[in-house]
Amino acid sequence: MEKPLAKSALKKVVKASPQPAMSWGSTSSGSARGMAASQKPQTRESTKPLDIKLHTQQRAIRRAMFNYTVATKLYMMEQQRKQQEKLQKVNK
Repeated sequence: MEKPLAKSALKKVVKASPQPAMSWGSTSSGSARGMAASQKPQTRESTKPLDIKLHTQQRAIRRAMFNYTVATKLYMMEQQRKQQEKLQKVNK
């Protein structure tokens, strides 16, 4: 009866057995994937959230100023029209 090998002897036998770099049916890309799969994925550093500043308030202020400018311009045009009509009535 054969004597069973000790665990350390089994490890040496497994390590000593030659393994081909590429199997017959694989391509170079296939072996690259096999190597990448055996490596541990790199751990990422923890990220912290960015401070996002929305320009909503600034845009609201700009829009209010634009609306004020348009309203003022329309008001001034209306005043000029009324003044011209008044002058035309006086000249007739």
